[in-house]
Amino acid sequence: MVINKVKYSFKKGCHKVSKESYMELQKTLMECMGCSTKQQYYQKRKGITNIPVNVKQAIEGVFADFGIDNPDDIWDITEG
Repeated sequence: MVINKVKYSFKKGCHKVSKESYMELQKTLMECMGCSTKQQYYQKRKGITNIPVNVKQAIEGVFADFGIDNPDDIWDITEG
């Protein structure tokens, strides 16, 4: 049985946040995902494969705090 890999990128949502608020968003997302380095953050921003539901909901909650409530405005989802 083959399990499809689905990659979730929240880079789209990052572009919706004002430049003034981006550093605060980045800091909050790094804490939320447990990233200790910016390299880890950028790798996850680019795409998380088969993201756990609790992590996806936590990221969406952070974006909601910045006024982005629609998941379609946050995620680029690709299969492959």
